[in-house]
Amino acid sequence: MDVQHRDQQERDRSLAGLRPPTSSTSTTSQDGVTDIGPESVARLRELLPVGSYLGMTHITDEGVPPDVGENLVELKRMYDTSSSSKGIWRSHKEIEAMLGDFEVLAPGWTWLTEWHPEDTGPSVRPIAFPTPNHAVGWAGAGRKPR
Repeated sequence: MDVQHRDQQERDRSLAGLRPPTSSTSTTSQDGVTDIGPESVARLRELLPVGSYLGMTHITDEGVPPDVGENLVELKRMYDTSSSSKGIWRSHKEIEAMLGDFEVLAPGWTWLTEWHPEDTGPSVRPIAFPTPNHAVGWAGAGRKPR
């Protein structure tokens, strides 16, 4: 990395208030009229200091029960016709790619309901789904390598 690029990264980190190490979460189903999600997450990964964590959740229609998939089609149609932005559902592979070279943490990529359910607090009302893939959200987290 050249000195000018490194200096720009330091300025960007400073403006964003990122101090090592830090953590960030990205929860999304849409990224505006044009799909800038992967590029913006890549820039965030670049700015995060080494040792930082990034958690991701995203709506997916991959692997969901057929009746849920039909409902997602209708939900997207309603969202797209009533909003200035577009709903974006991604495949598991597309969502996982957004972590780039970050080291994926246990339990790895999974349905939302299976991502450390033991860590919910006593005041959190449990939400039950017939099966984990009824949750339609894919979740994972990673750590920026050294």
